[in-house]
Formats: sequence, C-alpha cells, structure tokens
Amino acid sequence: MKDLFYYYRGRKTMPVEVSRELGLGYAAPDAGGPSCAEGPGPDGSAGVVFTFGDAPLKVPKDAVWRPVPGHDDEGGKPTLWVGFDPNDRPGPAELGRPRQFPGYAVELGDGQRWLVPVVRNYEGETDFPKVSDWDGKAWTHDKVRERYRELFDTATGFWDELKAMMTGAEDPDKQYTVNLDDKIGFAVSALAVNYRLGPAELALLKLFDSQVEGEVLLCALDWPGYLEMASKKEEAAGPSSSPGGTD
Repeated sequence: MKDLFYYYRGRKTMPVEVSRELGLGYAAPDAGGPSCAEGPGPDGSAGVVFTFGDAPLKVPKDAVWRPVPGHDDEGGKPTLWVGFDPNDRPGPAELGRPRQFPGYAVELGDGQRWLVPVVRNYEGETDFPKVSDWDGKAWTHDKVRERYRELFDTATGFWDELKAMMTGAEDPDKQYTVNLDDKIGFAVSALAVNYRLGPAELALLKLFDSQVEGEVLLCALDWPGYLEMASKKEEAAGPSSSPGGTD
C-alpha cells in the first residue's frame, strides 16, 4: 500500500480517539478513523496495525519500520511503530492534506517536490486563518487561529533573527543563534501543515538532511520572496544604490 501504516502492541482495535491520545492527531484526517487489522508487528508481538490513508491496509513482509520515540513499556521496549512499503513508497501525493496552504515547492530527500507553506511572509502576514472579531461597529481579523498560532509566533522569532544575520543588522548586545532542534522542529511543523507527517514519519522516510532542512525553514519564512523584493527594489533604485540597503 502506498501510504504510511502504524502498529501498536497490545490492542486489537485503534479508535481515532486513542490514536489522538497517542499523539498521532497530526497523522489523522479531520474526519473518520483509521483502518485497522489485527496482526503481529515488527517485534513479533500481537497488536493492531492501522493506517490513516485511503489505500487498503496491506503490510508487506519486507516493510520498513521505525519505533516512534516516547512510546515504550516499563521494560523500555517500543509499543508504537510507523512503517511503509519500500516497493510502494508514499510521497506528497499520498500524504498531502485536502487543504494545503500556498508556498514553495522544495525537493526533499526522496527526490520529490513537496509544498512548503509560507508560515509568515516577509511583510509579517500569513495565509493561515485569523479569527473574525466584532467590536459593535466593524469586523476585524484578529489573531491567527490557535491551531496555527504557535507556529506563526515561532516563525516571527526566526524571521527577526534571520533578517538580522543576513543583512548585517545584528544587535551587538544580542546573541543570534538557532538551536538545531528548534530549527528542524520548526521545519517539520511547517511541512506538517500541508502533509500527514510528524518527526517520526519524516525521519522514517529520510526526507531531511542538513541542506534540505535549511531550505524548508527559509521557504517557510518566505526568504525567497524577500530576496526577490530586495533585488527588484535595488534595480529600481539604479546602480548608485548600496548593497544591503533594503528594508
């Protein structure tokens, strides 16, 4: 089957509520539950195999599995696994969400182009929905909806540091560093807006590397759009304009 599938030890079924309790809400569709089948998992134990995709559930003998970190029994053995069929590898077409936000197509580690949404554009705006509010006289669009707010706020912080580093406008009294976990975590969360992916799935499919993850982060911050704007502004100003003179 051309999709991701999961295995959880010790259960015969996997109601959607339980899958969300396991932290797999990002992998589940907005409606409906997973398709399930009893069977041995990669550890040979009894459990339930399930998938959130539309393809019929079929797990091959040579399936590639990976434990999902943070789900171990008292003995330290994994209880939750994610896998895929190496002969029918899922890609952006299979893992895409019904609603996708616009952005940049980036080639990831599987050689396919995935749509990285612009979380925050260079003008500070976003295509994420904002809550409508009414003050008794007029309607306004207030804060980004809670589902996307933390990601948008994180993008704002990254943007401030990125622009300062790239344009030489650093505050000498402030240290500009981007933690690797934060950098990759933000890139994963951005990609997960448009796809049924989380850290474990992305690592299983080997979609990121040290170069790709940086490209995803820059695209999510609309850095290509900023560079294009800066280039056009410099051209319009003429040859006498000084480098780095953009806003």
